[in-house]
Amino acid sequence: SLAPIHHLAISNNLPFYQISRFFSLICRWLIIEFVPKSDSQVKKLLSTREDIFPDYDKDKFELAFGKEFNMIKSMQIPESERWIYLYKAK
Repeated sequence: SLAPIHHLAISNNLPFYQISRFFSLICRWLIIEFVPKSDSQVKKLLSTREDIFPDYDKDKFELAFGKEFNMIKSMQIPESERWIYLYKAK
């Protein structure tokens, strides 16, 4: 699941816990990317609206997904501020 998290959270106002719960219902293994607010794509999404997303950060993302999944591995994508995760459903 690469690149949808910022669209779901910012464009559709879905909190991380709802996104995590949804993925836990449809998959046992999950590869997902976290795109921070400093990323150009998130900046584009926020350029047309007020930033009402104080909980949109890496720590809150990991906390929400940690309730439904065990993190197997995470790594920062080279030359980027994005992170990629491998999770296994609990």
